[in-house]
Amino acid sequence: MKTQYNFVCLKFGNKYTEIHVNRLYNSIFKHLKEPFTFYCITDNNTNLNKSIHTIDLDMSLDIDGCMWKICIFNELVGKDIPLIYFDLDVVIQNNPKNLFKSIQRNKITACSRAHAGFNTSSEFNHHLYPSHFNSSMMGFYSDDMKYIYDAFMEHIDYFHVKYDGADDRFISNEFKDCYTFFNYSDDYYFRRIASYMDNTVVSGEIKTVIDKDYNQVIRLVHDPKKTVCIVTDARPYFYEGLEEYFI
Repeated sequence: MKTQYNFVCLKFGNKYTEIHVNRLYNSIFKHLKEPFTFYCITDNNTNLNKSIHTIDLDMSLDIDGCMWKICIFNELVGKDIPLIYFDLDVVIQNNPKNLFKSIQRNKITACSRAHAGFNTSSEFNHHLYPSHFNSSMMGFYSDDMKYIYDAFMEHIDYFHVKYDGADDRFISNEFKDCYTFFNYSDDYYFRRIASYMDNTVVSGEIKTVIDKDYNQVIRLVHDPKKTVCIVTDARPYFYEGLEEYFI
């Protein structure tokens, strides 16, 4: 059965568990009143919510780290189905249905790196092939992007090395015309998308924490009125104060 609202996530290895998948599903269920379908591409479906549609991840593929994310473009869920992919450290705070308005045929709709909380100038100054978007949240049609998966599979080792295992660098440099951005107009962005580590967005609560792993100060921005909270390079203590959204 096709639904108008479809979501997909990816879980492999030990970094994330069924807790993160179920939490993401439950947060969408809490806020989206219309029927939806939730897919999880995974190497282990143990203890996942029974309402989640699981898709087996082919662990025989010679893929490492973030590059596994390319598998979401392998037309796994049928034709003409609009999807929104979420990383498992993303928090859904309000009804996400309006995000689907930004999805276009033959395009990946993504977040800009600045709105995902990255220091864009640092990326462009220190990497030969910088990423032009952040892949924490992406919208696309399931059957439109398979050519990206196919191209990657032809030269896995080469692309791993060239892009240091970063899926967004691979996509934005090899397929420069395939992506666009979620609508960042005042009416849309400042009410519907939030970045928890964005140094530019000033609406909402700002707090300062010490990044214990890198021994540096980070400004965290949280606005509960917005739909999506992107927790870039998340560590558990980054989520403090957001517990009510996790379910």
